[in-house]
Amino acid sequence: MGRPPNHGDLEMVSRSARPRFERFAYSIGGRVETATRPVSSGGLPAIETVLAFRSDNGTEVADRLVSVFSGRAQYAVNCQHARGAAERQRAVADGCDRILATFEPAP
Repeated sequence: MGRPPNHGDLEMVSRSARPRFERFAYSIGGRVETATRPVSSGGLPAIETVLAFRSDNGTEVADRLVSVFSGRAQYAVNCQHARGAAERQRAVADGCDRILATFEPAP
């Protein structure tokens, strides 16, 4: 792109990232559960996708990947939880939401 992405660029950034996430998910025997989409994190432009895969012990795992853009920096937030225990899943999802809502890049 040649310049840092802003909120207006997110749809294009999201579209270009989708095949990369799909290839990665496939490489680990998983799948894209939620297509890459534009979001906001702490008021900053971001993209998000959710992958699902099985861990080495056979447990199904959900992996929420968020890339946050601030100037020329790109930050990655990765929230992962095993499927099955609803209370634990909700705790991880709530914690991830809190981190993303209050995210601030390093000065």
